Amino acid sequence: MAKENKKEDEIIEEIRETTFKSSYKNLIIAGTSIQFKDGVYSTSDETEIELLKNNNLVTEVGE
Repeated sequence: MAKENKKEDEIIEEIRETTFKSSYKNLIIAGTSIQFKDGVYSTSDETEIELLKNNNLVTEVGE
């Protein structure tokens, strides 16, 4: 009897980072301290992304 090899399907969630730039080194937005290294900050956290997109002190890279 042939042995059947079954592979379980793996669900891999693709994590996308969004990068923002600012002339500020540190911003506190909604109680969250965000530090910009060399004027750039990258995150994959959806809450941070929404906060930064709605803030006029930062610009999303690639816009």
